[in-house]
Amino acid sequence: NEVLIHGITGSGKTEVYLELIEAAIKLNRPSIVLVPEISLTPQMISRFIGRFGNRIAVQHSRLSQGERYDQWRKIKAGEVDVVIGARSAVFAPFTNIGFIIVDEEHESSYKSESTPKYDARQIARARCNINGAVLVLGSATPSIETYYRAINGKIRLFNLKNRPNELPLPKVDIIDLREELKAGNHNVLSRRLEEELIKNKNNGEQSIIFLNRRGFASFILCRDCGFVIKCPNCSISLTVHTYDKQIICHYCGYSNSIPNKCPDCSSPHIKPFGTGTQKVEKELENHTEGFKTIRMDLDTTLGKKGHQKILDAFRNKEADILIGTQMVAKGHDFPNVTLVGILAADSYLFNSDYRASERTFQLVTQASGRAGRGEIPGRVILQAYNIDDYAIQAGVKQDYEEFYNKEIIMRHRLISPPFCHIGLIVVSSENSNDAKESIDRIRERILTRYSKEKGFLCSNSMQCPVFLIKNRYRWRIIVKMVSINRLVDLMNYVSDEFRHVAVKGTGLSVDIDPAAMI
Repeated sequence: NEVLIHGITGSGKTEVYLELIEAAIKLNRPSIVLVPEISLTPQMISRFIGRFGNRIAVQHSRLSQGERYDQWRKIKAGEVDVVIGARSAVFAPFTNIGFIIVDEEHESSYKSESTPKYDARQIARARCNINGAVLVLGSATPSIETYYRAINGKIRLFNLKNRPNELPLPKVDIIDLREELKAGNHNVLSRRLEEELIKNKNNGEQSIIFLNRRGFASFILCRDCGFVIKCPNCSISLTVHTYDKQIICHYCGYSNSIPNKCPDCSSPHIKPFGTGTQKVEKELENHTEGFKTIRMDLDTTLGKKGHQKILDAFRNKEADILIGTQMVAKGHDFPNVTLVGILAADSYLFNSDYRASERTFQLVTQASGRAGRGEIPGRVILQAYNIDDYAIQAGVKQDYEEFYNKEIIMRHRLISPPFCHIGLIVVSSENSNDAKESIDRIRERILTRYSKEKGFLCSNSMQCPVFLIKNRYRWRIIVKMVSINRLVDLMNYVSDEFRHVAVKGTGLSVDIDPAAMI
């Protein structure tokens, strides 16, 4: 009772969902539809209201407590047939569920990063088993784990290979940024992308520029002594935000004003480096063409209707260019968008995460899929330094099978999911030695109890990639096990045992198959 719909971007997956839900309603069985981002709910809701009228409810974190309660009461009273929302909607109080549909099932936002660290896909699977319902997973770029289960017959697979009306997939051109530098272009935009943006504006067509980093610049560097300004509470460089002249930590929220001279050597040659969405916005606004831009990232979408206002403004052609982070790359349908520019397409590749290549491929494919969804064919310009990487090459061709076949070999060699499950155990303390001592003790207990288990691997104690967050030092161990049940048993054991062996003042965090390995 689990199905994967693997359909290329723009192939009509939403229409399939609507048909399935309609069939369930005829049998008096309600359905739940999960979307990865709150920004996608307005679009989904309008499609569903068109089909099912007012018998739908919405659940997501930007609703007030009163609105949430009203929606919950309507669901409980049986006044609705469909619930749409982000991951928490999986808990909607239905009893006789027909379908739970997880759109863009590959998205990491379905996994909660804060306690309780649930995965909405796993909850959906359990609820479907309890209710005799069908779990429908939909994506143009399914997660490696889901696709592995599908082609090995654990779940059913349906392919949607074409766009309706035979609309072609957009043409993707790759720009090698090394060549741009050689030609003396130090701007954020390549010369080719700049030309195409001008062409689009003159033709009355819209463009999207995608960059997975908010803020103005990634860090501030002194060009005399090499000093980089870091957060005093976290081991991370501060991001420059020019609209309020602040340098901000995206981990703990620390902020300060942008300095005029180096705090270390007092040199005035201190300058922002790297690129964020704000910097792109500023560069385009100051362009001689006079582009009208809208920016969509975490800083501009605060408030209940933050996403909707921006998307509506862009749909109403109030801007030539929408600049945004990953929330722009997913699921949106803008018929007048004919050009997508992807900046720093290879930025994920350097993450210390086993999903780095997968995220890069998904990003390129999903962002490309925003172009050419109307009458006019779309085109995509992708900028990167590492243009030969297989994730980028397969993403450009939108060839999921080619990517999957290469990636699954790597996963097998590295013993990563789907060939195991990962347990992340993090101990933190204001004293680094205390955290290290506590995690060493826990590791000894784990080895004593589980080392003879089939398919068990345990790393050494090591510092987390972001070692200091909110003035707490973080040490971790990574455990790999083939059996999810045995890994759950191990995590419960760690939680119980920690109370007895931990140094005072240390805290424990455990997670299974985490969304991020920081």
